[in-house]
This record gives sequence, structure tokens and C-alpha cells, in this order.
Amino acid sequence: RNATAFLTDLFRADTIPIPPRGLIANLSDESRHVRFLGQLTDKQREGRQHGLELGNTINRAYSNGQITPAGTGQLMVWGMLSRMLSPFPHESAALQFFTNPDFAELLEMTARGEAQNYTPAQWSSFATKIKATLPGTAKSATSNINAVFDTLLPKLSQVRPDGRTYLQAAHDAFADTTMNGKQLRRFMMSEMPVGMGIDIKVISFLMLLTGRQDVLVMDRVQITNMFDDIQRNNGSDRIVGQRQSFCKTGGQSGAAAVVLS
Repeated sequence: RNATAFLTDLFRADTIPIPPRGLIANLSDESRHVRFLGQLTDKQREGRQHGLELGNTINRAYSNGQITPAGTGQLMVWGMLSRMLSPFPHESAALQFFTNPDFAELLEMTARGEAQNYTPAQWSSFATKIKATLPGTAKSATSNINAVFDTLLPKLSQVRPDGRTYLQAAHDAFADTTMNGKQLRRFMMSEMPVGMGIDIKVISFLMLLTGRQDVLVMDRVQITNMFDDIQRNNGSDRIVGQRQSFCKTGGQSGAAAVVLS
């Protein structure tokens, strides 16, 4: 009841998201949440722990100055390559990028602002060279590879009014350990070029990858766990005579990103 009242007040509309009854139940009964997490296998827990340790390692590397602006460029390219792909073609394409010395030099030039005047034809030539090296496992990444050179790197190579390239500014933000998750997310959403090709969901994944622990990224499974009555009444609820729809997550891979403050 409180959740419905809150959502009604928040949206000021007849149609609102259904209350997250699964989340409410877990908050009301800690043992319920413990039982749910207790279903995880050892392999699942070990995988999650490994991921957290990897994020902490990258976070320390940022804190120690070991990651350069070009390294942050790799991070953002990795994020762009992830769009609408399963891990296998995504990582296959990323390996081709990150083991290519010409691409490494291009990232350095992008960070320094030396690529800001490249023409679309020049950017396209880089894409052609990368695609020529792709193994069959990465062919489905072709559209994302084109986007790296059509939008992401050309925009990151531009110089901001403060004299830094956008890639340098992104690097400074990820390396700033005084910024919390909300501040970093807002910086990336408000200070980066519009239309660079990655948005809040991918940015949130990058935050997780770099060891930020105040960001939560949920997939369809976890959203269903929070809204555990989504299957009732054909995926909708009727409360006070109004049809309340479950909010969709954007239509890419079904993941939603929520940044905790």
C-alpha cells in the first residue's frame, strides 16, 4: 500500500509500475532473503567473488595511477562492444581491439586531442582494418565496431571548454576516488558528448567493472525476483481499478541499471 501511494505520487499518472512485492517481502523478512541467496551454488558464489576481486584490482590500479587515459578508452570501447551481444562475441571483438598496436596508438592520440580533426573517412578506415582481423566468433560485433569509429571515438576525441579531451575528462572521473557512484554516473550522463553511443546501463556496468560498490545492475531474472508477482494476471496488476504495467527495461538485452546513492 505504501509503495503504491509513493509511486502514484511520484508519477502523477493513472498508470504506474506495480509495487516490487518481492523486494518488500525480503525487506520485511530477512530470513526470506537468506533462504533465497542460500540457493546459490558454490560455483555461482565463487564466480561473483572473482568478479568483485577483479573490480577491486582495477579500482586499485586507478588509485595508483597505473591506468592511463588510453586505458579508460579501452574501458569505454569494451562497453560499446557489449551492446546487444553475449559475452563470447563481445570479448572476442575486444581482444582484437586491445591486442592491435595501431589501435593502442589511436587511443593515445584520442586522449591527447590529436584525432579531433579526423574526417569520417579516416575513422572508417580504422574500422575497416579492425574488421579485417576479426575471427568468426566476433563477426556479430560488426555493428558495434562501426559505432566505435562512427560515434564513440570521434566524440571522445573532441576538446572540452576546459582544454581536456572528453576521453581525458572521462578518465579523470573514473580515477577520482572521491566521487561516489551517483556523482560519477551524473558526470558521465551530463558532461560527456550527447549521442556517443553508450548510456546509463553500459556506464553502470563500467562502474561495476572498475570496482564501484555503490551501483546495482539487475537483469530480467533479478527484476522478476523483486517484482515476483509479475506473472499474475498476464503480467499486470489491477489496483483501484487502474491497470499497472511493469516498466520495461529499454529493449536491448533486458538489463536495467540502478545507481544507489
